[in-house]
Amino acid sequence: MAASAGDKCAVGVWANRMVCGYCSTEQPYQKEKCVGCGHKLAGGGGVSNGRGGAQFWEGGAGCRNRSMLNKNDAKKWTNSKLKTRSHKEGRVGEEGKQRREANVAKLAEIKAAKAQPHHC
Repeated sequence: MAASAGDKCAVGVWANRMVCGYCSTEQPYQKEKCVGCGHKLAGGGGVSNGRGGAQFWEGGAGCRNRSMLNKNDAKKWTNSKLKTRSHKEGRVGEEGKQRREANVAKLAEIKAAKAQPHHC
């Protein structure tokens, strides 16, 4: 259904009516049970976290509470510093070359020290 030019647009206005997802009854917005079927419509769902929200989602704001997620959930570790990271950049390129040259110089010093006769 397309909106016509005669329709009033209420941008930024909170709705005061809602439709039940179970029985499709239109009713005033409320946090209690549906007047038609008795299902709970709004408010926290799932296991309560003390804030009235679900177990992982922060009150329906769309942000995950990562400390509450299962350790096997991939979203828990997204962009985390605890993930395994490659150290290849330290082995190759300019930084790797400098590190290798420093190690070769150290080994040369150690070999030279061992090659000198030891006087007691």
